[in-house]
Amino acid sequence: MIADSYITDNGGTISNAGNLTITNITIVNDRPSPNTPVLGPITLIPGQSLGFNGSYLAPYDCCGPCVDTLTAHGNESCAGSNVVATASAACARSSTPKIAVSRECPASPIVVGELAFFSGVVSNSGNATLHNIVVTDDQAGVVLDNLVLAPSEAVGFFGFYIPVNCGPNQTSGVTAVGADVCTGNVVSNRFLTACGVSCQGVQPVTLFGLLSENGDFRLSFATEPGHNYKIEFTDSLLPTNWQTLLIYPGDGSLATIPDGITNSQRFYRVLSQ
Repeated sequence: MIADSYITDNGGTISNAGNLTITNITIVNDRPSPNTPVLGPITLIPGQSLGFNGSYLAPYDCCGPCVDTLTAHGNESCAGSNVVATASAACARSSTPKIAVSRECPASPIVVGELAFFSGVVSNSGNATLHNIVVTDDQAGVVLDNLVLAPSEAVGFFGFYIPVNCGPNQTSGVTAVGADVCTGNVVSNRFLTACGVSCQGVQPVTLFGLLSENGDFRLSFATEPGHNYKIEFTDSLLPTNWQTLLIYPGDGSLATIPDGITNSQRFYRVLSQ
């Protein structure tokens, strides 16, 4: 049985079944690569035998049974002619798939309503190759998908989002899911990060956008009396370059703000002050 990333040859024996002494006996394995040394050189007299064992890292592309072949070479003592023997074994493999994920708070201070960037790492902490790996952040959505990781392999990721709540410990999580390529068994891991988000007296507002019959783009959002609403836009989120479109005084009604159609993408946000 192959387990814990290693295969071990238990109780292997080499013997001299002839009536002449054999010298320069060596044993090699075809795992993990051809002609991997296992034993020798040794000498065996007629009828003599010797036990041996060895281990190697199990191949991650083998779903079992995993076959390896030992080859013994030697020279008979009188004429020096070569003698060769081979033995093969097919062993089942047991695996323990695991996945781990972590998430770091943004390096720069987070401000509510401002774009926040974060980073993290997903790794294969088990002994089976994982595929169909998807990493999903609570705030940013899917940040990695269709990923394959060999055991001990790790991949970094990053994402961004606009925080809508503020406070000293705003908790957010990231979840990684993957499947063992051999068994299909699904594993997952979740990691929570508590990051401080500055309020700065500014709160984001939920807004809706649609194309009007006149061919322009219109933003709509609810307002409250006594609040000013700053409408901003940017043509890119990496990097951001927020520009003011309009400042709108709230009166408790639904505000509708037109903006002309552009040939490029445009992102909007509304901040209540």
